[in-house]
Amino acid sequence: PVAVNFLRMHPEASVVIPRASSISEADLMGYVAQYGLSAYRDRVRITHTTAAMYEAFAQSMCALSKPGTVSLELAALGVPTVVAYKTSFITYTIAKWLVAIRQMALPNLLLGKTVFEECLQEQCCVEVLTKKIDALYKECITKDSAFISKQAMLHEVLPMLAGFGKKCEEST
Repeated sequence: PVAVNFLRMHPEASVVIPRASSISEADLMGYVAQYGLSAYRDRVRITHTTAAMYEAFAQSMCALSKPGTVSLELAALGVPTVVAYKTSFITYTIAKWLVAIRQMALPNLLLGKTVFEECLQEQCCVEVLTKKIDALYKECITKDSAFISKQAMLHEVLPMLAGFGKKCEEST
């Protein structure tokens, strides 16, 4: 529904859906039909390989992502992103009690500041996500001060990852 809303709002835009290896082609096409993306077939690209996914990421103006490694990959490529995640209330409550972190997106944790806006739990709904990705897309198009600030923060990610990789090599 978020992608359909976005495509309705921005007729010049397109979306990319990376197919996870755990989702069959048939299931993904079922989701595409179920959520109304078939009507936008010419503006929806589904990637099937890791190389195609990275190529699509590199060409993206912005993204909607889960908080795992994909958010870090998007950050390393300099793609401003809205991060979304929802789990059961009990799981979320227990995790909040056990882990004292305020954010879930890896780039935010790595940088110690919010570079990717996060929509967690009750904020992870179609209305909020549509509004957030629309606002981010508009920032990217106009290259306003928020966009410039995010780009500056994103440029800090890759050197940090390179430094981390070097430390790992040295410890082995």
